[in-house]
Amino acid sequence: MKFKGFILAGILTAFLSSYISTDNKLQEGSTAPTIERISGEKIEMKDGKEKLISFWSPKDAESRISNRKFSDLYKESDVEFITICIDSDESLAREVLKCDGIASQQQIAYSEVSERVFKDYGVSENPGAFLINGEGKIKRIM
Repeated sequence: MKFKGFILAGILTAFLSSYISTDNKLQEGSTAPTIERISGEKIEMKDGKEKLISFWSPKDAESRISNRKFSDLYKESDVEFITICIDSDESLAREVLKCDGIASQQQIAYSEVSERVFKDYGVSENPGAFLINGEGKIKRIM
């Protein structure tokens, strides 16, 4: 009897798991994950102010170019521009930001941010950018 119950439980689990979505990718309209530094300090997403969060790497030319374009585009706007380096070399990141002339309200290096942030945004290897509205929803993925 126990064996039949075990097989039935396995079949039921397999059946139900096919209906549960395991795709955790963010999309426009999704709630933006919280950005939390290792210190526990959180950047509030629902503060009524739009934010552009740019994940980049000093070793990736394309993400550096994007970071510069975002910096120039949002320099004179009400959008809070936040750069987050996905590279673990904090000194290199700060040097590159200075060299590239990045104007950002918050510059965060990998060592200052919880690894969960990279996983939540899906950018552990591929840099990207997210425009977040004042209600904390993803407005655009770039």
